[in-house]
Amino acid sequence: EDTAPEPVDTAVPDDTAPTPLETYNAADYLYQPAPFDKMDIVVSVDLSGSMSDQFSKLGTAMTDLVSDIQGVVEDYRLFVITGDGSYGDLYMGPFDSSSTLMDIQMAVNDLQALAPLAQGEESYAAIYSFWTYDAAQSTPQLRDDAVVLFVTFSDEEEQSGIDNYVMYDWLITLKSDPVTMLDMVNIATLDTSTCKSTIGYKYMDMASTYFSKDAIDICLDTYPYLSQSTFLVATENEITLSHVPVEGSIVVYYFEDPADSSGQNTDSFLLTQGTQWAYDATTNTVTVLLDQIALGSLVIVAYDVLKDVDTGDSGDTASDTGGSASRTGGKPIDRYLQEILEKEAQAGQAGPAQESAAEKQQRAAEQRVRSRVLENQIEDNEAVSSMQADEN
Repeated sequence: EDTAPEPVDTAVPDDTAPTPLETYNAADYLYQPAPFDKMDIVVSVDLSGSMSDQFSKLGTAMTDLVSDIQGVVEDYRLFVITGDGSYGDLYMGPFDSSSTLMDIQMAVNDLQALAPLAQGEESYAAIYSFWTYDAAQSTPQLRDDAVVLFVTFSDEEEQSGIDNYVMYDWLITLKSDPVTMLDMVNIATLDTSTCKSTIGYKYMDMASTYFSKDAIDICLDTYPYLSQSTFLVATENEITLSHVPVEGSIVVYYFEDPADSSGQNTDSFLLTQGTQWAYDATTNTVTVLLDQIALGSLVIVAYDVLKDVDTGDSGDTASDTGGSASRTGGKPIDRYLQEILEKEAQAGQAGPAQESAAEKQQRAAEQRVRSRVLENQIEDNEAVSSMQADEN
């Protein structure tokens, strides 16, 4: 008896059906500058003839600086030096919390009296001469355990002949950890200044290339020394992510005192999207919207990332957003916190003292540059959107 043939499935496999997307977990973190208890400030003032019209507001500028300093630290020493590299022993100060604003104003008057003698426009050489002069004294006034802020004040180009990279290489040798203990503010004639014409290109480059900020326009009536112009007291609120996150997967945690946190009850640290943080897909940046961000605090941004099926990238690598930790396995936030604290502790114990000047420079640049260009950002975002659309 003939039997009917088995039916043949002639259906064509549907290659367009979406395949499950593989993801892994990643986290980027950002430490705020740690609180400090001692600060030395060295202000180099150009006393050349072209600065005569700026002297009238120099006294106010110095008292404003003192007010800014007193708002963040009690134990400070302020030194005002000339802009002439030949006179390391010509300076006013140190001024401290016991000094009055009258002391500062009178010091500015005394400094102007030195103008006929110290006409150099060599802020870099002047800072070097003063620092080495003080270090050679039996009792140096500059302190090894204090953070240091350098301020240059000139309406001309820096004329010492010292290249910016040479100056920076020397600066970062002055502190055991220049990343957290050293900064510079440059007040100069910018390409947008309206009251002066000789542009301080070196100062502008020093500020942008080596300290990740803009130089301050000398034509301003007041100068934002600390509130806007130095990482020593200004908190960061943006984190550029090291990967493109899966849409809707970002969570942001805030630890005001991470060193004392056990990682328990982490829901109390979870920030709310829209009111406390926001994500910009065009720059791949998370912005923390808190009214106040405490010094020494920690922000962790955790999210999902699409696995690269071609390279097999599982995210088990570390990259830098002021520090980041990307790991597989979907660790809870307390595990991320523990890993970050251990990593930072190891870096603090083993890093700075053994680093060469070149390594210090590299680490300082990596830490200060909080944002960076994300390669193929548009292509990555388009790829994520396309894959999510296929999945849906």
